[in-house]
Amino acid sequence: GERARVLLAIILASPLNLLVLDEPTNHLDIESREILLKAVQEFDGTVLVVSHDRHFLREIVNRVFEVSDGEIRTYEGTYDYYLEKAHALGH
Repeated sequence: GERARVLLAIILASPLNLLVLDEPTNHLDIESREILLKAVQEFDGTVLVVSHDRHFLREIVNRVFEVSDGEIRTYEGTYDYYLEKAHALGH
């Protein structure tokens, strides 16, 4: 947890405008997850995230890109909006 926090602090202190996160909450304790969540919410740039952590996604997502069957579908809205629309469309 401590190592992850230090690495996160280094990354977020860098002058970035794009942050790519692949399963960022894996292997983090609860406190580290909350620190990451707050940092991502305060990040002044674009965040591209792949995650199975629904709580994390619900807190940060405002657009979803779904890649399936060789197609990309875009949903403008929250993670819950995406779930609702994708379900209604049978995806």
